[in-house]
Amino acid sequence: MPPLGFIGAGNMAEAIIAGILQKQLFDPRDIIAFDINPKRMDAMAQRFGIRIARNLEDVASSAGTIILAVKPGTIETVVRPIKDL
Repeated sequence: MPPLGFIGAGNMAEAIIAGILQKQLFDPRDIIAFDINPKRMDAMAQRFGIRIARNLEDVASSAGTIILAVKPGTIETVVRPIKDL
């Protein structure tokens, strides 16, 4: 199964990831996330054991499905650089 990608690692992503892992739908190593806040990414990796991407492109090119866990006002900014991937 291709990795599940998250763009945004805030409270919404944390809740979704926690539920996914609790239900054992994905192995933590099969979840990859990126956030503009490196401390937030480190916290998510520590808590859940997920993989952390270096940038948006890493998530877009490696994930089979991407969950945009960002505020609605930032969707266009996030999607523009990865739309062709």
